[in-house]
Amino acid sequence: MPLTDQTLTDQTLTDQEVHDLVVNWTSRLVLFARRWTNCPEDAVQQAFCNLCALQFRPDDAVAWMFKATRNTAISIRRAEMMRTKRENSTAVTNWFEPDTENRLDGETVTEKLKELPPELGEVVIARIWGGLTFEQIAAATGCSKTTAHRLYNEAVAALQKRLKVNETFDE
Repeated sequence: MPLTDQTLTDQTLTDQEVHDLVVNWTSRLVLFARRWTNCPEDAVQQAFCNLCALQFRPDDAVAWMFKATRNTAISIRRAEMMRTKRENSTAVTNWFEPDTENRLDGETVTEKLKELPPELGEVVIARIWGGLTFEQIAAATGCSKTTAHRLYNEAVAALQKRLKVNETFDE
């Protein structure tokens, strides 16, 4: 069967679905991309462009966006490092939107997150601030669902120890 405009439309995301992804997930994706680059908005924008260029419908568009954002952010970071070999990238001072209800200081948590190995930090950000399921995290990071859950628990335990917090974040 030859591809027509109608069959492509049936196989790709609708304009409304893309709009909903932009509205509901952009800030979370930017937060997620900050793990690898100082230009997280560029990574997210490129990931959305890549999504719109797809000739197929991803099984899970949110997980696909997190994976595409991650890969794009890593590529951007590599390009930044090649251009700026003489200096480290500048630190982002606040990864969080201001929220006066939080009992923990955002800057303190940001610093403690930076101390974690990258694979632990990305799972925490994806789970807590991205709102992803462990299945989505596994798809985005290229590990198994069990590994994503184990990394999350390990990261939370490490953060609790570093922040001297006794509460649990199990979900």
